[in-house]
Amino acid sequence: MPSCSSISGSIPRVLRWRSCALFVGVGVTGLLGSCGQGVEPSLEPAETDAVTEVPDRFLVPDPSPVAVDRSRPDAWGLQDSFEGQGVTRVTDRFGDGAVRRVAYYLPGPAVHESLHGPEWHYFPNGTLKNMQYWRRGSQQGVFRCWFPSGLLRWDGTSVGGQRDGTYRQYHKGGDLQYVYEYSAGVPQGTWSEYLAGGVLSQEEQFEAGQLHGRRRTWVRAEGEDPRDPDAGGVSFPVVDETYEAGVLHGPTTRYHLASDVVQAKGVYDQGRRNGLWETFHPNGQLATSCTHEGGFKEGVETTFGPEGHKVSSVEHRRGIIHGLSESWYPDGVLQSRGPLADGRRNGTWIYQRPDGTPNLVWSGTYKDDEKVSDSPMPANSASE
Repeated sequence: MPSCSSISGSIPRVLRWRSCALFVGVGVTGLLGSCGQGVEPSLEPAETDAVTEVPDRFLVPDPSPVAVDRSRPDAWGLQDSFEGQGVTRVTDRFGDGAVRRVAYYLPGPAVHESLHGPEWHYFPNGTLKNMQYWRRGSQQGVFRCWFPSGLLRWDGTSVGGQRDGTYRQYHKGGDLQYVYEYSAGVPQGTWSEYLAGGVLSQEEQFEAGQLHGRRRTWVRAEGEDPRDPDAGGVSFPVVDETYEAGVLHGPTTRYHLASDVVQAKGVYDQGRRNGLWETFHPNGQLATSCTHEGGFKEGVETTFGPEGHKVSSVEHRRGIIHGLSESWYPDGVLQSRGPLADGRRNGTWIYQRPDGTPNLVWSGTYKDDEKVSDSPMPANSASE
């Protein structure tokens, strides 16, 4: 049986790379009829004198010789061995007689465990649906799947029945949709997702099957169909965060929908918020500001209105409202002031109307969030 090197010796120079790439480029010996595995490449080589050498290039007669596509059953002919082992070809058909499936089995019962060699499935209209390779019942080598239109739907490589290397999936129109990296069936490296039209929608990093590193997502502009390949291609960030061994750890930024305005930002420490966290209004104005410790709000949380005025100031202890609480009207007039204990009003509370006059209905002394007496104290109506 001739090897790739012996075959290429009789093929015009322009063909040699194409032929060997089709047969040995899979990365798994013999899975595409590689050298020395009992599969002869089906070629239509041109005569050597049919290629005329001219300065700096070769001219190939039209039609140019093409290596047969080994992903098609007709390229295998009467194959009776695969990787040095005898095999039997089995063909299943639809009710109307059209080919539904072609596969190769080791001698004996045609059961899953004896699948050995290429396998193809077809749509009822005769279009190739998918192809894959087997080694003693374990998926091994290149696998591909097509849409009924004939466009590629996904492709990848299996080793020992597990995905290994790059896996790609496509939109119906042919645009790339996913690019995932695997190592022995486990996510590893960069995973990317795209909207129709090639707009990046997500990119994340994996290590040993867990999110590890930066993770970012984007969306199309409001009103645009993410499946429309003719959309403008403008996208906006949704989240930019960092993981360590599958747990949020490091800086995180989230954005308002369909804009590049930050909605919240802060830092995670092993999945828990830590340090200063801030949120923002859609116009970019600061909305809240509070320090966190071990995932809990700790200290004073201050809130602001869309125009920048202070709305409230509340103390927290281990995530529970505890301490002085104050609120203001948009023009800075004090609205309320009083102490809280475990989230409930306890002690003297002052309430005022927008004009600064006391609101005697609400003002008074509270116990466990219930008013027990009318004893308002003078209020300082100016905001801090």
